[in-house]
Amino acid sequence: MISTANFIKTILGYEQVIVKDVTIELDRQGAMALFVYLKMEKSIESCCPFCHRKCPGYDCCTERKIWRDNDLNGFKVYIVSDTRRIKCPEHGVITEDVPWAYHNSGFTKSFDKMSCLLGMCMNKSFAAGFQRVSWATIGMSISRVRTELEPDPKARYKNLENIGIDETSYSKGHQYLTTVVNLDTCEVVWAGVGHDYETLSRFFKELTPEQLAGIKRVAGDGARWIDKCVDEFIPHAKRCIDFFHVVQWAMEALDKVRAQSWHRAANELKALIKEMEDVKEEGSSDKKIKKKLQKAKDSSKQIKN
Repeated sequence: MISTANFIKTILGYEQVIVKDVTIELDRQGAMALFVYLKMEKSIESCCPFCHRKCPGYDCCTERKIWRDNDLNGFKVYIVSDTRRIKCPEHGVITEDVPWAYHNSGFTKSFDKMSCLLGMCMNKSFAAGFQRVSWATIGMSISRVRTELEPDPKARYKNLENIGIDETSYSKGHQYLTTVVNLDTCEVVWAGVGHDYETLSRFFKELTPEQLAGIKRVAGDGARWIDKCVDEFIPHAKRCIDFFHVVQWAMEALDKVRAQSWHRAANELKALIKEMEDVKEEGSSDKKIKKKLQKAKDSSKQIKN
């Protein structure tokens, strides 16, 4: 027979913690919520949230904190625990680390990860409504999860050889992002607001001379600002035009030639019809009129083809 404390601990998925109490109370919004009171085991107490080393306590005072967790069967869940300040030799006086939440967050890691997933799969407003938080909270949850998964975003700049550059709109009113993709790994390595020379040059300025020298090929459309950046920062790289824009330009050229041919043939047909009417008014023979009419019909067939 499993105890209530162990059941709650298993459901929440926390390890190295002690469940002191579980109550159902009213939260600040006046809704019934589940409050779980936790205490960390001695082995993980007094750890720095950044370097995770054991540190001495700074003072004997403790502070009771509350973290919002994922809902359980429609009930809001809150984690409650006492924390204290420690003195880290590297990071100074700081609140000790807790295994269920990121530093300086009022939400648990499980809540942040769920919010991040929802924010990536649907509109942020819908995600915020589902989690019963504000729109800005979803964005902060995404930032905290991204920081854990990728502490150093510039690590993506390593081993860049073949890159692709393009712009994409992200809202109404012609708002654009310039993106740089590693074509070998198919992952986005950089994104910046705008789509001009100044925007793209910020990416190249973040690279080291060794990283710039390692880029061999640059794919993108025929934008002059891309050519300008390539010529300035990586003149040794080979400039490539992506096949999508090559086909697009070919189709645009074909449409232009087709339109010119259509207008030319239409003008010739109008001229032949007018000439035929003039010949008829002059009283020419039916043979000449039929010849002109046949010529007009042949021209009409060319237009259709």
